[in-house]
Amino acid sequence: MFKERYKPLLEQPKQITAGALVGALVTDNLSETFLPQELKSNKELQEKCADRFELSKIVDAVFAKMPKASTTITEALSEGLVAPDVVSKMYKQVTKLLVEDPASARLLLYFPFELLPSKSFQEEDLCAREFVMVYKQVWKGLLKQKDIRADFDNGDIPELEIRDELPLVVKATHLIPWLVKAEFYAPEEIFTIIELQEDDISLEGIADALVAMVDMGIVTEQFLAQLNQSKHLLIRNTGKIMRSRIEYVTKTQSIEEPGSLTEITSSLLSGIEEGKKKVIRRGENMTASRISWLNETTRESVLTSHSESLSVSLASGVVTSADLVAYLNRDSVSSDEVCLIVYALRSRICTQLQSDVEIGEAEYKKYLNIFNSIKNINDRSVQESLQRTFRYFSALGLTDPEMFNTYDISMPRFTTSKEDVIYESFHEGSIKKLVSGIESQEELKKYVYPVLVTLGSHMKGYARADSDIDVGIFVRPDAMFTDRVRIQGLIKEIFTRESINGSAMEFWLKNDGDSLSIRDFENPDSSLGDSSLTHPLLGSWSGDKEAIHELYKKLIPGYFFSKGKRILEHDARTVWLKDMEHNMLQYRLMHKGYQNFLPLQGRESTQHFDTIDGNSTFYDPGYRRLATRMYINKVFLPQLN
Repeated sequence: MFKERYKPLLEQPKQITAGALVGALVTDNLSETFLPQELKSNKELQEKCADRFELSKIVDAVFAKMPKASTTITEALSEGLVAPDVVSKMYKQVTKLLVEDPASARLLLYFPFELLPSKSFQEEDLCAREFVMVYKQVWKGLLKQKDIRADFDNGDIPELEIRDELPLVVKATHLIPWLVKAEFYAPEEIFTIIELQEDDISLEGIADALVAMVDMGIVTEQFLAQLNQSKHLLIRNTGKIMRSRIEYVTKTQSIEEPGSLTEITSSLLSGIEEGKKKVIRRGENMTASRISWLNETTRESVLTSHSESLSVSLASGVVTSADLVAYLNRDSVSSDEVCLIVYALRSRICTQLQSDVEIGEAEYKKYLNIFNSIKNINDRSVQESLQRTFRYFSALGLTDPEMFNTYDISMPRFTTSKEDVIYESFHEGSIKKLVSGIESQEELKKYVYPVLVTLGSHMKGYARADSDIDVGIFVRPDAMFTDRVRIQGLIKEIFTRESINGSAMEFWLKNDGDSLSIRDFENPDSSLGDSSLTHPLLGSWSGDKEAIHELYKKLIPGYFFSKGKRILEHDARTVWLKDMEHNMLQYRLMHKGYQNFLPLQGRESTQHFDTIDGNSTFYDPGYRRLATRMYINKVFLPQLN
C-alpha cells in the first residue's frame, strides 16, 4: 500500500534536460555531468577540466576587479583595483594553456588588448615576461591561419547554395596596431616580420593594419623609410598611402556639425529606403530569409549612424527634449523615426553612464517621460529597441527598480554552464512538446531517438520572443536514407500540430563497432548535419533519459578520443574547436547578439580603421572580454590518450 501510494514520487522522470556538455566540462567535479562513468573517472580528463576551471576562475577574478572593460591592466594595478599577484597568476595560467595546448592559440585573437602587460610590469614579474614571450611566439604562428573575413566583420555570408568564393583574411595581422601600441614590438621589428611573409592574404592583412596604425600616432619616420625599401610592392605602396594619410590628418579636422531633428529624420528615412534598393540590386537568387536579414542589417546600420548624429545635436542643444516630445506627438510618425529617438537617447545616456553613473542617472531622469510615452507604442521594432536600451542601462549600473518591471529586462548568462536551469521554462514549453510529439509517434520513433538538442539563439540565451526554434535530431543507425522524406514529414507534422515555428537539423548516425558517429554525405543541404559540427557538444539536450544516456555513452566519447581522426583531410579536433569558436563567439554573438544586450565600450572606429573593419564588434573591449571568457568556458574539447 505504501509502495503504491508513493510510487510516483519514487520514480525518476523519464524525460530529462541536460545542459550543454562543453560548459559543464569546465569544472573540478565531473561527477555532476551526464558523461558515462568511464569518462567521469578518467584522470587525464579530470586534470584538464580542472586546469580549465582554474583558468576560468582567475580570469573572472581579474575582470570582477575591473568593472569597465576599457580599463587597462596598467591602470588597474596603479589604482589598486587588482593585486599584482592575481594578475601574475592570470598570466601564468594563460601561458600554461598556450604552451600545453597549441590548438587553443586562437584565444589570442580575442584576448583583450587592455590586459597586455606594460614593459614596467614585465620587468617586475616573471609570469608577465613569460606570457609576452609565449604570446609573441603563438601570434607568429597565427599568421599562417586564414579565415573568412566576414566572420570577423559583419557576418554577411550567403547560404551554401549561393556562396561564391568569399574574401579571406589572416586576422592575426589586424592585431598589429595594438601589439605596437603595447610595445610588444617596435615598428621596425614589424618590418622584419613583414619581410618574412610570402603569402598574399597575410600581406594584404598587414597592409590593412599598417594604414590603421596612422590613427594611433605610432608610425615613425624610420618605419616609413623601411616600408619604402620592402621587397613587396604592396608594402611599398602602403607606405606611400600611410604618408599621404598622415599629412591629411594633420591638416584637417573632422567635426560633425549638429543637425536639426527634421534634417536627421529625413536623411534616416531616405537612407533606409536606399538600403532596401541596394539589397534588391544585389541579386534575385537570394532566399527570403537572407533578404530579410540584409534589410534588417542595413536598417540597423543606418539607424545607428543617424542616432549618433542626433545624440550630438542633443548634446549641443540644437535639439531639445521638447523637440523630441513635439515630434513624437505628430499625427504620423514611423516606427523607424521612433527607434531613431530611442537609439539617440540611449547613446546620450550611455555616454554619461560610462563616465559617471550619477551623471548618467540624472540624464536618464531627464528623458524618462519620453521613454514612458514610447513604451505604449504597439510595434515590435519599437519595443525591441526599448528593451535593448534598458538592458544597456542595466549593464552600465543604472538601478531603477521600476525600470526592470516596466520593460521586462532579462539578461542571458553567456558563459554559464547551467543552460538546463536558465531555460527551464523554455524546455518545459516548446521543447517538451516536441519531444513528447516524437515519443507519441511510434513510426517516427523507429527512425529517430526521442531526443532533441536545442541549437541557435535559444540555446545561447538571446533569442527574441518570435525567434524560430532550431533543434537537432538523431537518426538511428539502421534508418535508410531513402526514408528521409518520410522522417522530415513526420517531424514537420509535430511542429505544425504544436504551432511551433522552427526547423530540425538531422544528424544521421552510423555504427562504429560498439560506438556511434555522425555520417557524412557528399552533397549535404542546410538541414543535414555532418561530422564537422559540434552541436551535440554545444546544444542543450532534452528527451528520454535512457536515450540520452545511450547517446552520451556511444556518441560523445568519440569527440574526446580524437587522435588520428580526420575530417576532410583536416585534424578532427582542430575542425571541432573552430566550429565551437564560430558558433559561440562569431555567429550571432559578434554580429548581433552582443549588441542586443550589452553596450559597446570603446572600440576603435576612427578614420582609417575601416581598413581592418574597425566598425566590427570584434574590436570592442567589452566584446573581447566576453569572448575571452566564452572561449575559455565554451571552446573546450580535451583530447585524451
